[in-house]
Amino acid sequence: MPNPFARLRAQLLRYHPFTSIFPLRPSYEHFYNPSGQWLYHDAAQRAARYTPFNVEELRKIASNSVDAGQCTQISKLAEGSYNKIFLLTFDNDMQAIARIPSSLVGNVELTTRSEVATMQFLREHVGTMAAPKVLAWDPHPSNPVASAYIIMEYIGGISDSEYWLEMTSAQYARVIASLFLLQAKLVVPFSQIGSLYLFEDVSPELQARPLFKDDELNKNAIAQKYRIGPIVSRDWWRRGRMNVPGDRGPWPDMPSYIIAAARLELECLERGIDVDNPNVRSKVADISGIRRLLEMSIAIAPSLVPAESSVLAPVLAHPDLNIFNMIIQSEPPHPVKSFIDWQGAIIAPIFLQASLPTAVYAMGENNLFQTDDHSIIPPLPDDIGNFTPEEQGVMRRHYRLIQFQRVYEMEMETYLPEFALSMAYNHQHHTRRLLKSILRCWADGPLLLQHHLIELTDFFPEGSCPIQFPDAERAFHRDQFEGFQTYIDAVEWLCHQTKVDPEGRVHRDDEKGAMTLLQDSKMRWHTKQMNGPYPFHGDAWSYHLV
Repeated sequence: MPNPFARLRAQLLRYHPFTSIFPLRPSYEHFYNPSGQWLYHDAAQRAARYTPFNVEELRKIASNSVDAGQCTQISKLAEGSYNKIFLLTFDNDMQAIARIPSSLVGNVELTTRSEVATMQFLREHVGTMAAPKVLAWDPHPSNPVASAYIIMEYIGGISDSEYWLEMTSAQYARVIASLFLLQAKLVVPFSQIGSLYLFEDVSPELQARPLFKDDELNKNAIAQKYRIGPIVSRDWWRRGRMNVPGDRGPWPDMPSYIIAAARLELECLERGIDVDNPNVRSKVADISGIRRLLEMSIAIAPSLVPAESSVLAPVLAHPDLNIFNMIIQSEPPHPVKSFIDWQGAIIAPIFLQASLPTAVYAMGENNLFQTDDHSIIPPLPDDIGNFTPEEQGVMRRHYRLIQFQRVYEMEMETYLPEFALSMAYNHQHHTRRLLKSILRCWADGPLLLQHHLIELTDFFPEGSCPIQFPDAERAFHRDQFEGFQTYIDAVEWLCHQTKVDPEGRVHRDDEKGAMTLLQDSKMRWHTKQMNGPYPFHGDAWSYHLV
């Protein structure tokens, strides 16, 4: 059985920041290439993340943005699937961050335009704490840097899991206060669903539409600078979908949003997008069933709208409020200095945006004290003294984290009442996840989409739901879904044990040990018992390649 104690650090230390400093004229391939290696699809994974750019031109532009003579040092601070992050130091003692996106972002140009507009809007509407200041940017790969880029101010501070694990109640209270302040100030109803852009970056048709729902707010100067345009979420643009025509917003309401997603996926099926991709979970035999599920999604969409109109207001939200996207001041009293990484932020109904921030969700279901009833905190076990000192430490950390989560949940009713109201709806959880399962139903297989639709039908009074699933189909799905969950748990445990991410990526420091562990685990992997094949092989599913 998986040991939950061993999971704590793997779960919180899943991010791999690093610093590698290069002289001014190195072989810049180190900058372009991703670190580590993949146990399968290595060439394809590297190609998707390969980001060549003109480093010398970036240095010049960055130097000008901070009134420096020259950039004296470049450090690659971190990288993920979507971006590489560089710290630039200048001869006037200034520093700045440069971010270069990869093609995995989806529509790189629109995403860059929207992120810049979002950061500027946040600083004007919420305050400078909400986002770093943009110093220079360009969304076009045809620019002198030969890549889209954003150069922004460098904000030093703490952004790691170790601090989060050791945080005191007072420090946590300050973080919670900052989270509530940010989110509460963003509960301002926009006129449409989509993503935020500068006024000049949208079509004349969209320029003619108001920014906010409230006429009085539209009289403010800020309302003249920004507009709502197409959504930039990656799943609407990834891979072959980039060139598939479809309605990507903005939309007037929640049903239009959900229906547009289903119709886009139907069009992708019609055009055979990724049908021959060996790394998807679906099979050709699934196509007719997937079409049926997408049509059912269209049919049920209007009936998913909650009765309370206040939760339907489109609002802007951070795409992932995790602990790494909050910069905390290193000196006492350790307030939040800034929120970072607004890439992919969207404007959507509160009902679909409302959730516990990742940073607050106390490791989610992996927390030893997590329960379905969020009004209680299970006590520490009476026999805690029988555990090792290390295990006791883990348990006490988990316990403190779940206490923090419960405090946030209770305070949400005061500071974010529309969020609390949204999350009180029984069908909110599955409705939130419906959109992603629609847009990835071919890539990830039909099982998740079918699961959310079946669950949603159960919240309707008998006979009133516009879609129905026969009892036999429900029973078969239940068995399939339980088996799928068993497989996912087994893969997750394998990844924790071997320090390999779910796509088979291993960082070079862990490479030798991981390979030894993987060889051993492959010999002991039982396909029938685990309800699926060994995950690290040539035709395996890969989130970023489908």
